[in-house]
Amino acid sequence: MATASPKHVPALMFGLAAFGLLTVGMSVACGFGGASGSADGSASGLPDLRKGIQTGMCEEVNGSRIPGADSHFFGDLAWSADTFTGSEEWALNANSAWKERGGNDCSIKWWVTGSKVPVTTCGDCTYGLHLTAAPEINSSDCPEELVKREAKPQELRYDVKTLPDGSLFVYYAKSGRLMAEGYHQDGALNYRTQHQCKWF
Repeated sequence: MATASPKHVPALMFGLAAFGLLTVGMSVACGFGGASGSADGSASGLPDLRKGIQTGMCEEVNGSRIPGADSHFFGDLAWSADTFTGSEEWALNANSAWKERGGNDCSIKWWVTGSKVPVTTCGDCTYGLHLTAAPEINSSDCPEELVKREAKPQELRYDVKTLPDGSLFVYYAKSGRLMAEGYHQDGALNYRTQHQCKWF
């Protein structure tokens, strides 16, 4: 959702809309999960993007322990009957300071649906995506205050580049920045954003 190396970093806001949290790393928007299975690719046959993620990287800022979490967005979509359906999920791995204040490893999921559209800013991309994302508030195990603040409906616009080797890059349609990297196969695709630290 997944990490980005080529010039584009995406179109995923990353994913959903940019959060108002203090961030170390690239700006994120939001999103993740799926109709074709989940971001682990279990049903679609795609590689598991949850393996090998960075955790334990967000314990301190300038030597001070601050409540926060390792942050990744995972996306999982399937193409059928001229429509993409699936999910985006914001996964948080709590640091020790946040756990001491009642935080925990948790996630917020958005169910998404949408269609292919013309590419916006990525000249060599394969297609664009226009997605509507609806939060699944009741299923989140994140603190209530965080869910209320971040689990909002979203309109997402991405540019997607698919390569013959099965890899995929997702860019924010408006800025052309690379948002995520992932894989595609037989109408299914998944993606993951770069690691970020989120501070609460």
